[in-house]
Amino acid sequence: MFTDLVVRAELFLLVFARVFSLLAISPLFSSSGIPGIARVGLAFFTSAAVFPWASSLYTIPETGLGYAFLLLGEVLVGLITGFFVLLYFSLFQIAGEFFGFQMGFNAASVYDPLSQEELPLMGQVMSNVAVLVFLVTGGFLKFFLSGVYYSIKAFRSADILVYREDFFDVFLHGLAGIFQYAFVLALPLISVLLLVSVSMGLLGKAAPQMNLLLMGFPISIGVGFVLLLVILPFVAEMMSRIFDYMFYALVELFSPGGGS
Repeated sequence: MFTDLVVRAELFLLVFARVFSLLAISPLFSSSGIPGIARVGLAFFTSAAVFPWASSLYTIPETGLGYAFLLLGEVLVGLITGFFVLLYFSLFQIAGEFFGFQMGFNAASVYDPLSQEELPLMGQVMSNVAVLVFLVTGGFLKFFLSGVYYSIKAFRSADILVYREDFFDVFLHGLAGIFQYAFVLALPLISVLLLVSVSMGLLGKAAPQMNLLLMGFPISIGVGFVLLLVILPFVAEMMSRIFDYMFYALVELFSPGGGS
């Protein structure tokens, strides 16, 4: 097999460009904590695994300029796919920010070693839970099947506009539910904490001598964490369904005529 890779190095480079650009922007794989050589090695062996299916799809252009444009197209397809997955992971952080704000953590942030950025506290908690759910539900295998295998098997980058005129419409449709899912995830906590805030306001009117400013934050935080522990199974199940929908949307994205 490796002899074939050497003989058809130009073709293998096209496959490698798409896979590597996908891993370079995808969550988990794009982390600065992962050595660059490990990312390159993973992209190489993944490309070698799907190369037999790709070899019959690609025709190498006769000119160097044509090959350069085809290579650039493969990189763009990989980046679009990785960006698609990245946005779905970001919705869990958005959901955490929704109820973190209601709990009083809107000014609190923690350092995320994966992205090397300061992230909202509850957003980071939800992101970590999402990563665990992704790993437990076999997300890596589904990711490589839908993001790599199906995309390579479906078509090369130059054929996107031929086989999928609605490619970007399907792409945007797959992203349309991100804020809706984020709101549904955060809705139980937001609703209860809103009731707590209203109750504290009514209590402040009934007993003005009470220092509700000092009492309100601990109560909101305590109720928020207790409720989060109670609904955590529901949150994990919802995350699993969101991941399943994400993989389904990826398959639809790379299925000729699938979005019509």
